[in-house]
Amino acid sequence: MSDKPLPLFENRLLSELPPDELRRLEPQFQLAALLPQATLHDGRALIEHVYFPLSGFISLVVEFSDGFSIQAGEIGSEGMVGVQLVLGRAQSVTTAKVQTSGMALRMVGSALVAQLPHLPTLHRSLLRYTGVLMSRSVQLAACNAHHKLDQRLARYLISLHDQSGRNDLRVTHESLAALLCAHRPSVSVSVIRLERHGAIRQGPRWLTIIDRHKLENSSCECHMILRSLRDAESMSAM
Repeated sequence: MSDKPLPLFENRLLSELPPDELRRLEPQFQLAALLPQATLHDGRALIEHVYFPLSGFISLVVEFSDGFSIQAGEIGSEGMVGVQLVLGRAQSVTTAKVQTSGMALRMVGSALVAQLPHLPTLHRSLLRYTGVLMSRSVQLAACNAHHKLDQRLARYLISLHDQSGRNDLRVTHESLAALLCAHRPSVSVSVIRLERHGAIRQGPRWLTIIDRHKLENSSCECHMILRSLRDAESMSAM
């Protein structure tokens, strides 16, 4: 490991910790690159590592036997990938897949579990965060069941924009279809409609947000509800 200090405070959960807990954790961390479409843990396998994102955006995806999949959760620098371990579960029903590139602090999952009795602040924060993540997953499930594809696509692009801070989003129609449980041609039609509306512009492997206000108008109310849940978690940590 490099002698350069790890950017612990770029993750909200870690930024809350007292110095003694940070000292316990820091030797266990490895700095890991988050590459687009990389799988951090598979829904069919045991969780080996946890990730504290410093930047980037990860989707929790439910995959079906017919090849379709759908987004069931979102994680950025406010949280941790692998919270199931805190609840005593070594396996997740979702696959954690990177959507936008970034960096994370990676730790062996069993090492985190072994340290938790000595990390009371982190333990409380992770339990609180798990509750928020579950609430956000419930809202996503309701959105996926009730709202039209155009609205859900706009909602997802807003989340990407919020987490990445970039107008240029590296996504493809195939990756969007895999997150929205939709056929690729249907996603392409929705993208064209958003483009004609003046909200986005598309390229071969990217979309550019050119009018955030129009994109929000095209979305359902879920993007505001999901953001308010994330913001409420942030306020409770203060």
